[in-house]
Amino acid sequence: MKRKVISPKNLPVKFPIAWTLVFAFALDKWNAPEWLWGAIGLLVLSAWIAAFSLKIKVEEVDIFEEKKK
Repeated sequence: MKRKVISPKNLPVKFPIAWTLVFAFALDKWNAPEWLWGAIGLLVLSAWIAAFSLKIKVEEVDIFEEKKK
């Protein structure tokens, strides 16, 4: 018997809070050069911008609507 699960595209947008902290702590621990901070910072910033743009464009849908009827 197969389990039914919710598709990831139906889940709410996840903001990259944990990844931001992990990258910041890792770069600090390894005494990374400033250019690496800038490169990783640019990637993290682009992830945050993508998450915010997805959050704005999202339309909420009740996936269990048919079960209520």
